[in-house]
Amino acid sequence: MLQMKKPATLVVLILFIFCALWTSHLHASVKTKNIPQPLTKALAEYKANGVKQFIKTLVKDGPMEGNVEIKTQIATLEKIELYYGKYQSYDILNIKRLSDSIRLVYLIINFEKGAVFGKLVAFKNKNKETVSSFVFHTKPEKVLPEALLISH
Repeated sequence: MLQMKKPATLVVLILFIFCALWTSHLHASVKTKNIPQPLTKALAEYKANGVKQFIKTLVKDGPMEGNVEIKTQIATLEKIELYYGKYQSYDILNIKRLSDSIRLVYLIINFEKGAVFGKLVAFKNKNKETVSSFVFHTKPEKVLPEALLISH
């Protein structure tokens, strides 16, 4: 059993634990707030139907739909799956509103043996939101801004 020499030390310890728990709750609630609908649909497709359907759903109705680059993105994620295993889940690290029509989304895609880091641009025109660009990489420093890397 932990022996406390002063009641003030106990109060400080309790306050520290309370603050740590309180801020971790706030941090967790930010992760799932206002995820762009194309991304949530695409991640559900990834779980159910694999990487090809994930990418196709992610770019649906956006400027990248039908783009040759999509085949490269599919091949890249398929190659990652060879080493990292199957898709398991995702975490939203940050959603940054740049304007009324543009949001940057930083996420982690969790596989069986590792994680992939992603960034996408969500564009809203009237009532429809699409993904206008995205990038995924196994190295966080290639995708995530330094401020986000430091803050986590």
